[in-house]
Amino acid sequence: AAAVLALKDVKATDAITFVPTDDTLSGTAEINALISLNKILPKADWKAINSIQGTANDVSIIKQALAIAKNPALTVEITSGIISAADANAIAKLAGGALTATIKDGSVAATLKALSDVKASDVLTFKTTDTTVKATDLVALSLKISTGDYTSIKTITSDAKDVSSVSDALDIANGADVTITGTITAAQANAIAANTNAGDLTA
Repeated sequence: AAAVLALKDVKATDAITFVPTDDTLSGTAEINALISLNKILPKADWKAINSIQGTANDVSIIKQALAIAKNPALTVEITSGIISAADANAIAKLAGGALTATIKDGSVAATLKALSDVKASDVLTFKTTDTTVKATDLVALSLKISTGDYTSIKTITSDAKDVSSVSDALDIANGADVTITGTITAAQANAIAANTNAGDLTA
């Protein structure tokens, strides 16, 4: 912010090189300062910035800052508030390092679809509102979520061809009933019924 004030008379056409000494941007003012400085210092090298911290209200400017900094190891932390899965995915795609954030409660399938660019190294917190969920979706989403609340899930469904995912899904949503569509073997049915995490089995 101080640099923005000191360079208030500098024009983008001036041939000025600049390398920041800060490696962290924390809060709205510092993130906005980067955006403002980049407009008047287009030749600046911002790769030294390796961390951006802001609230959920800063999502828009965080995306702008990430497009400017372009550090492949840059991490982002949403320090307070809840962001959408779509915003989390957009930030994760731009940030080379880990994203730490809490995302909005929602369905497993929609959230999984929205988080296509989220990596296992990202640190996301999520609570599902689903009562019924597909086993393969639940297992796939859990690999992208560090802290998940799946207590609302009462039934896990699966096509017969995906029955191998049921055991992992039950590890995530303990006590859920299981409904299988299609034909499974007696051994597969027995394995599910014997799973201590399983409720009632319909197959």
